[in-house]
Amino acid sequence: GTPRLASHISATVIVQPAVPDGLAFVIPADCALNVSENLPSGTPVGLVTLEPVPDYVMDYISFRSEDTNFRIALTTGEVETLNTFDREEEQRYVIEVRARMIITDRVPAVDLETLANITICINDVNDNVPIFDSPPSNLTVRENRSDDTLLAQLEASDSDEGLNGELQFTILSRDLLSRFTINATTGELYAGPNFDREERDKYSIVV
Repeated sequence: GTPRLASHISATVIVQPAVPDGLAFVIPADCALNVSENLPSGTPVGLVTLEPVPDYVMDYISFRSEDTNFRIALTTGEVETLNTFDREEEQRYVIEVRARMIITDRVPAVDLETLANITICINDVNDNVPIFDSPPSNLTVRENRSDDTLLAQLEASDSDEGLNGELQFTILSRDLLSRFTINATTGELYAGPNFDREERDKYSIVV
């Protein structure tokens, strides 16, 4: 019309960051999450985390797992045991973990979810007794020999691993150490020289 009349408004345009493509777990290195065997239920194992999402504060995150051996805290991602473990029965477990993030400053809200398999290793402790493999019950040595005689090659096994599974052979019959020796590493049992059957015809050795 005449005269022309007009009104004006002022608006602010906010450029929001792009919606992220998805979530991703920080996958721990092999055995980075671990727990020693024989510890009680409720023992802390470690932390499961997510890769940062650029331009977003990750305030609304939840974790969950249906695993029956481990529990994961809903909001922190902290993992703890639900059972006591025996490394000789199972050395590692793979658990499925799910994470969810909700971006609430969008309309509609953006709901992101991801899934990952996390490996948890069981650490060995020295909890197994060494076992002799078919130990000899009767050994013989000729009298009047002037040199050492190999009586037996003792063999044993230990189901623990590493240093916990290393074996050392020792003669426990201290009164016989002047008569018999054993290689601590190989288990070779020797009789010394100059046995006299008329003086003594039988010895009982504990190794």
